[in-house]
Formats: sequence, structure tokens, C-alpha cells
Amino acid sequence: MILTAENLLDYLLERQLITLGAVVDGDYRVAPSTSRHATFRVHRRDAPGLFLKQPQQWDAETLRTVHREALCYELAAHHPAFAPLAPLLPPFHGFDPEHQVLALGLVGDGQSLGAHHQGTPGGSFPPWIGATLGRLLGRYHHDFRRLRDTARGSAPLPDHPPWILNAPRMAFAGAASGKRAAPQVLELIARDPSMGEALEGLRRSWSRETLIHGDLKLQNCVVAIRDGETAGGEIKVVDWELASFGEASWDVGSILQSYLVLWVLSMPWDNADGALSTEDRARSAALPLEAIRPLVQAFWHSYREHGGAGPDLLQRSLTATGARLLQTAFEYGAANREVHPNVVLLVQLASNILTQPLHAAAELLELEP
Repeated sequence: MILTAENLLDYLLERQLITLGAVVDGDYRVAPSTSRHATFRVHRRDAPGLFLKQPQQWDAETLRTVHREALCYELAAHHPAFAPLAPLLPPFHGFDPEHQVLALGLVGDGQSLGAHHQGTPGGSFPPWIGATLGRLLGRYHHDFRRLRDTARGSAPLPDHPPWILNAPRMAFAGAASGKRAAPQVLELIARDPSMGEALEGLRRSWSRETLIHGDLKLQNCVVAIRDGETAGGEIKVVDWELASFGEASWDVGSILQSYLVLWVLSMPWDNADGALSTEDRARSAALPLEAIRPLVQAFWHSYREHGGAGPDLLQRSLTATGARLLQTAFEYGAANREVHPNVVLLVQLASNILTQPLHAAAELLELEP
């Protein structure tokens, strides 16, 4: 059964996710949307809303990631070792393996942090958002470390390093073939041995200390909105399709890179006089780094307080930030024949961070260990 706006009500009634009385009373409104998955937001006037997700493609890899996300929700709800995960997740209403439908509760009138930050001219970056994210993520990582052996023994989740850490080898293979098989971003990586060394060092020393989200970014962090206002500091993390056992610095670095990407992609790349210099572009960013820094600093301070961070965490987190920037550049540039200037800038920024992570922490983000 492929869910549509027309047959969704029958599905919800059959699964007892809504009552016929609620429908008769007019307490039911659906907002469908489609991207990689078909999603349905079911808004209720007198009860919490619902969010349903069903994959568009049913190939083996897509179904594996959908099942992985469902497993995270089921484990958080029922397995003691995964209890630390529960505060990060929206309510879980079940997974239907026959139709590949994940049913969750709406986070208020949830809005991704990416949309929330860009909702006003010049952006809105309240430090409480960073502090809340840092506390949630820090407590989760800290508590899960104590249970990791039990958790790893009871959940069939992957534990390999992120694929981008193999980028230098991928780039070399593409260049050695004599063909333009490697995307342009990989070619840029191949030209910078210092980047390759940093990525290889992170890959070799990769630890499996906790369960990580694997694709943590602003689009996957949802802030609750009720009556047009943020609701009590409530933030949830969604889309656990790439969850795996890995190191906490990857999730921390993923948050840091998300804010740097927000800054870089808000930069103009030309004006009436032609192409701008990197310095002029940075000064002209619609979302200036100066406005973003207080939130990022609040995130790091809160994570450090609640996560039991070791002395080398900042360096490893910034190294992860650089690697995630490369991954984002790859994702933006992979489908294009020409490399957009913003993609080049992401690679340049990644190189600077990877080669001097503590310098980038101090000078770029003004973070202290």
C-alpha cells in the first residue's frame, strides 16, 4: 500500500492512530510532502499531531536505512541500554514493516533549525538553542558510553567510519584511472596532501564509543513551535537512518559544520562589478558569522559541561567538522559538471580546519578547550 492524501485516513483508522470521532469532529488536517520519502503531517486541534514517513523507492539500500531508523526508535522505547536516546526523539507510534511506514508524533508545529534560523532577515540565532542542543547531545553521549557494550551486543547497527574519511583513496583511484570518474570535489582533495593526511588520521583512530546519529545537521533538528513561538526549549533529533556506533566528536563536529555551511552558503559570489574576493564575500554574508558565534559557543560550552568531554575532544571535533564540510561539499557538487564557487569555498574552509583544528576553533569560532 502506497500512502496518499486520499487513502491516509483509512490507514490511520486501520492502525488505530486516529479515531473516527476525531474525524467527524473536524479534528484532522493533513499536510503531505515528498522528497526522498513521502511524508504526512497530521495536525490535530485537540490531540498531539502525527508524522508518517514512507520511502519513495523500495530498493535494498533504502529499506536498510529505513529499518535502521525504525530500530533506533524501537530500542529507545523498549531496551534499557538505549534509554538515553529517548529524550532526543519525538514520540514513537510504531513501525509498519509491511508497508514500510514509520509513525511518530509531531514536535508541536515542528520547524527545522535550518528554517528557523533563516526565518528572519539576517537570521535568528538565540544562544538557548545551542545550549539546549549541547545539553541533549552531551547527556546522551555521556550516558550511552556506560551502556555501549550491552547496546553493541544487542543491536545490529554498523560501526564503520564515515565514508568521507576514505575520500583520499577514492580521489586517487579516480585520478589514476585516467578518467573523470571522481567528482570534482574528490579531485580538489587529491591536490591537498595535508587534507588527506588529516582524514586518514581520523579514520585510523576512529573509536566506537557511543551511538551516533551519523547525519546530524540543522535540517534534522526540529524545534517545537506552538502559536507561532518556540515551545519551552523543546528540540528533537529526527532522521536516524545513518545511525551507527562511532565517536561522539562526529556528532559534535556535524553540528559545528552545519552552522559554518549556513554562513558560507549565505555569501554572495558576485555583484554588479563581477566576482567577489573571499574576504568581500565573507563580509557580505546574509547570515554573518558574528551573529552565529554566540549560539555555537553556547552549544560547545553546554556539551562540554554535560558530555564529560576529554581534553582532546575539541581538536577531534574540529577535525570532524572539516571532514563533514568536505562531505557537504561533495553532496552539493556531485551532481554538477561545474564546481560552484561556494563548493570551492567549503573545500578551502575544510582544508584550513583539518590542517589547524585548534587554530580554527580559537580564531574562527572562538571556542576554548
